[in-house]
Amino acid sequence: NFIRGGVLNDSHQDFLSRHKLLTFLAPDQIQTFKKAASLKSYEDGDIVIEEGKKAQFLFIVYDGSLSVFAEDFDGDKELAILKPGDFMGEISVISNQPTSASIRCLSKAVLIAIPKDTIILLKEKNPSFAQFLSKTSIDRFEENLSKQM
Repeated sequence: NFIRGGVLNDSHQDFLSRHKLLTFLAPDQIQTFKKAASLKSYEDGDIVIEEGKKAQFLFIVYDGSLSVFAEDFDGDKELAILKPGDFMGEISVISNQPTSASIRCLSKAVLIAIPKDTIILLKEKNPSFAQFLSKTSIDRFEENLSKQM
């Protein structure tokens, strides 16, 4: 599904600098985060994260829209729509558990991908970052669970 990858240009770096995830990081940790980040492009209909598989990246939506959905007895059930600035994959990344939903592109999409090992390293070094990710993960998991019922 992955179309191309690449380094972040000044526009991507600026976008990332303003992202809420980085507000919890010290300057040296921000540099670690940015250095590990790469750009991934997908086409309309591509599956970025597949339900039941472990995520290897935390993704931040730079451009495009994506659908978060889970399979149930009646087919796919949409749980959320992601747009620029939203991030995904954090539940699986920090829990090391399979994902509870799939994510499909609703248009061409450009995502900023941060490898799992970078997120884990920053989480271990920074309690505020860890707390933010954990709270976000719990909130999303509970919200997704309620929508699946």
